[in-house]
Amino acid sequence: MEQKNSFSPDETYQFGLSKLSEASQLQEFLPLYARYANTLSTENIILLWEQKTVPPEEYHTMEEWNVQNRKVIYGETSHLRLYAPEHYSGRTEEYNGRSMIALFHEKQTVQSDKFHRDTAEHPFSFVGRNVPALTDEMLLQSCVGTALSCMQTMHCGMPVFEESAEYVTLSDPVRYDPGGNRLYIAKGASYDDVAYGLLRETLFCKLYQPNQTYQVYEMHRFQASCAAQVILHQMGVTKSFPLSMPSNVVSAQEIEQCISSIPSGIESMRQDYTWIQSRLQEEQAAQISAPSKNKAQTISDGNTKRQEAEEHVSKKEPAADEIRKDSPTASNNWDEALDFQDLQHVSTAGRQRADAIGV
Repeated sequence: MEQKNSFSPDETYQFGLSKLSEASQLQEFLPLYARYANTLSTENIILLWEQKTVPPEEYHTMEEWNVQNRKVIYGETSHLRLYAPEHYSGRTEEYNGRSMIALFHEKQTVQSDKFHRDTAEHPFSFVGRNVPALTDEMLLQSCVGTALSCMQTMHCGMPVFEESAEYVTLSDPVRYDPGGNRLYIAKGASYDDVAYGLLRETLFCKLYQPNQTYQVYEMHRFQASCAAQVILHQMGVTKSFPLSMPSNVVSAQEIEQCISSIPSGIESMRQDYTWIQSRLQEEQAAQISAPSKNKAQTISDGNTKRQEAEEHVSKKEPAADEIRKDSPTASNNWDEALDFQDLQHVSTAGRQRADAIGV
């Protein structure tokens, strides 16, 4: 183990955080975070963001280059150092009592058979998330599932569709009203913008507390908007959406708190989706068995009025936390998805197809 003093991981980390207080820098960082969140720690992702000059996959350890019949040129200094994961036993450098791995680019190596190994004894490969682009149908299902999640979390009523105005616009088409406990959606909005807005507002609902200060309100909206963007990036959307940046300058500590809260936001949505799917399966099973039971009741009672009453009840609007049978898995358009038909007839300006936004 070597001791290096010229590089300071703490300073590099703090400098990276301070840069992320700029909205443009944060927008560039979030896709990187979304790609490597499953394989790298948040601390390492920020260090990677601050140090990388080429795509991460082009960096390798000395051992990994040896497998490719290459050796690091004598005197070359690593331009990318990351904290070693737990139980890593390869070559490391020590900084303030913590082990770090030095990674090198191919330009820092030369061809050499002398150091060849058949396999890298201690590999450190970057494994990023690769997902296909979302279809309109998948985006629609995401919108419906997220709306259901919000309704379950807040026990609010069906979303209200509004004409584009000051409160909801085509560029920012979703807004949750804590006072009225309602979701408002702009008519004519595109699926991707609605998906982002719904995720942001649903995550905000989970953070919202009555009588909170405006500063806390702003930070919660900021955290929710960052988590929503990461979720969509992990689903395959490459488009960037407006971040709800606070009106005051965001400190490095607040940026760190925001980024560290993203995993819990993702997990809360995953739990909601799991709950929704289980309810859908339960209701689908109940629908299959319901016709035979209704028929048996009608024959035994000889009373068709009971059947008519049951049919009338089945047509009633569900309670706020109920999952309707015609939600995510069975829907291809807004007509069949929670009666969100207003978004079926979208405007030319609002509708954006996947190939037009580069996903």
